[in-house]
Amino acid sequence: MGSNRRAFPGWILVIIGVLLLLGSLRVINWGGIWPIFPLALGVAFYAGFFGRKEKPAGSVGLLMPGTILIILSLAFFYSNIVGWDVWERIWPIAPFSVGAGFFAMYYWGTKERGLLIPGWILVGISLIFSIIFGLGRGGRIILALAVITVGVLLLIGSSKSKRETLEKVEETSPAEREE
Repeated sequence: MGSNRRAFPGWILVIIGVLLLLGSLRVINWGGIWPIFPLALGVAFYAGFFGRKEKPAGSVGLLMPGTILIILSLAFFYSNIVGWDVWERIWPIAPFSVGAGFFAMYYWGTKERGLLIPGWILVGISLIFSIIFGLGRGGRIILALAVITVGVLLLIGSSKSKRETLEKVEETSPAEREE
């Protein structure tokens, strides 16, 4: 098995070299399929993690770059099809891919809850920016009004909670408060 591991980088280089040669000879047009390279690298990171029966400490870290490369490669393929000006609207896929990487590390890794916090933050931010940049001016106005409404409701709930706490304190006698 050790000799197979040592041969793997050699095979990868041979395959890359053949593909580069075919591109130079114009047998392959890389214009639309170049994202296959980062996609293959992302899949290789996942294979490096899932291809082992025993997961050494730190191997879960392979999932982060693998997730980022796979998601961005799919976005690159999409951009090659519809045009690169689409990145004006889909750029939030970049922070989303990092958030998804944290989720992958949590799900297939140690179930360390600390990985979920940055995952949710990045996915949430990317979804918010997707809405903002994908909706146009009218959608952004509606989103702004929705955010203001939620903020006002939180403020009302906060002041109501404070009032209820004060009323409970006033209802208790001074002797009960000392206990």
